[in-house]
Amino acid sequence: MDVCFGNKEYQQIDDIVVCQDVSIQTTRTVNYMKDTLKLGCTPTNVNLWNGIAAISLSKNTSSGFRDIVLVERNLRSLRSQANWMQSGWRIRGIVIKEDLYPLSSSGLEFYIPANRVECSDEGTYRCIVVGSSIANSDLVKEKIDTVQLTVKPTTINQIQIHPQQPIYARYTVVLLRCTGTVGRDPAGEIRWCYRRDDMFNFIGWPNPDDYDKGMLISNDCQNSQTSTLRYNVSADYQYTEFRCETGGTTMVCGHSSAITSNITIYRYSEPMESTTITYVETT
Repeated sequence: MDVCFGNKEYQQIDDIVVCQDVSIQTTRTVNYMKDTLKLGCTPTNVNLWNGIAAISLSKNTSSGFRDIVLVERNLRSLRSQANWMQSGWRIRGIVIKEDLYPLSSSGLEFYIPANRVECSDEGTYRCIVVGSSIANSDLVKEKIDTVQLTVKPTTINQIQIHPQQPIYARYTVVLLRCTGTVGRDPAGEIRWCYRRDDMFNFIGWPNPDDYDKGMLISNDCQNSQTSTLRYNVSADYQYTEFRCETGGTTMVCGHSSAITSNITIYRYSEPMESTTITYVETT
């Protein structure tokens, strides 16, 4: 029988200590600039705690865990006092609670609005509660959890074309350039798709030698990319429609959630050469 969730009859002091625990609250997956980041640290089974001395929340960095906020008892006022070790978090965060007493409502909880979430908020967090049990045993309980940012593409600019003209002679070399903010997911990279006058769906451009994929340039969480495609106007088709796209869950063209920019290149239809038959009358 589980001593923590059975009949609540704790036979030994060790059972009481084991059943005391903490809970860490995190928004494990955050859509960048869309979702609120919620963080918290709360003692559980509070009926087994005699008192809470401190609650802290920290984040892992290259030099180890670094405290964000520490809630302690002010010895003069005997009230809970929150010490924010990193001022940026307090400026961005909106506090829900930061209390040690009464035990039934003790805990630390705050959130950061979507428009204040930063790329550096991604990572591992640690919640620590220091206190004592009803058996007067001093103890420290901790929990760890992670936050992952999902950064989706936001824009695709209109495809630029050179030379720019309404109709092209066959075999003309045309350069198409596409720029966008493509997120961080691999499916966010720019891909070139096309369809000709005898096709219904877009498919990926078959020859990778015809385009320069372009470097991913990081700006905080968001990547940007510029890709260039070299197209030799086909003599066999009246037009070819190109699509520059990013997003979705795969690199396959035509994903329903992709953001796109389209342009159509029309081939000039040259008039057919006329044939003249000359009759020569002879004697």
